Amino acid sequence: MGIPISVHVSFFLLVALVISANSGTAGMGWINATIWIVSVFACVTIHELAHSITARAKGARVRSIVLLPIGGISRIENMPERWIDEFWVAITGPLASIGLGVVAAASALATGEHLLPVDLISGALLPRLAWVNLALAAFNLLPAFPLDGGRVLRAALERRHDVETATRLAARVGRVLAVALAAVGFFWDVWLILIAIFIFMAATQEQASTSLHVRLTGHQVRQLMRSPVEALDASQRLGSLTTYWTGFQVVTSDGRYVGLAEGTDLMSGDADALVGDFTDREAPVLDLNEDIGHSALDHLVESGYPLLAVVDQGVPVGVLLLEDIARWLSSSGPVGPSGRPY
Repeated sequence: MGIPISVHVSFFLLVALVISANSGTAGMGWINATIWIVSVFACVTIHELAHSITARAKGARVRSIVLLPIGGISRIENMPERWIDEFWVAITGPLASIGLGVVAAASALATGEHLLPVDLISGALLPRLAWVNLALAAFNLLPAFPLDGGRVLRAALERRHDVETATRLAARVGRVLAVALAAVGFFWDVWLILIAIFIFMAATQEQASTSLHVRLTGHQVRQLMRSPVEALDASQRLGSLTTYWTGFQVVTSDGRYVGLAEGTDLMSGDADALVGDFTDREAPVLDLNEDIGHSALDHLVESGYPLLAVVDQGVPVGVLLLEDIARWLSSSGPVGPSGRPY
């Protein structure tokens, strides 16, 4: 369906741990462990695909799905602003897990396998998949960010409140739940404490991120970008450079945009090397009229660069910097144009 699915390198640590824990089991222990973990994360992938397909149907852009040891993450851009759309994007993941659990349970019963007692360690595959999918749905429906239940709660609160207030209230519920979970974990299982810390921090981060996006929404890139700025010719040799800033736009001899080059890379290169050899030609670019709060800030943060080029019809016209956005937020006033290269 055109959605890239990748596996984070840390995922293989989980695979190694599970297989190692079962390697001493007689017979097919490690093979069964491998089948189990692959089956579980196939279900996790379907859970994330449900989110992604629904989001795309609502007009959002799905960048990718990443599988982690703790589950999956759908990287979605331009999330729909209507509360009902966010509700359906959030709820379809748990619904998919419930559906998988029901199918696995029905298949188990049809083949004569028993669902009780619950055994996720050494039981038959189909009953284990049934219970793990139901557990996945139940856990994700907890009303705390970044879990699906936190987003469902925010969507419901948006019926009566603006998105910033709804997020603040949902984040507060998430933090209270995290404290309660940590208290239970103190007497029962240390893993619950670690999950609680993760939920508490994620709820706080979601609240801050939403507030930031709300303040920036409605402001275009042209309002906060620096222009004009110095650009380097891709055919220029590093030995000819006299100044090194954090980053440079790189252009062809006729001024067409090529990509971004970081100052530290240019400083470390050989004097006879070309600027074009140190240029990231895949770096994202911004449009003059792009909304900062809606998409430009996300592009800038996810790129890993402190700045991104603003390009109009193939020609660079300025740069947008994280530090200028931060300055604007602290002063609540626009950043004036600067001729200083950066």
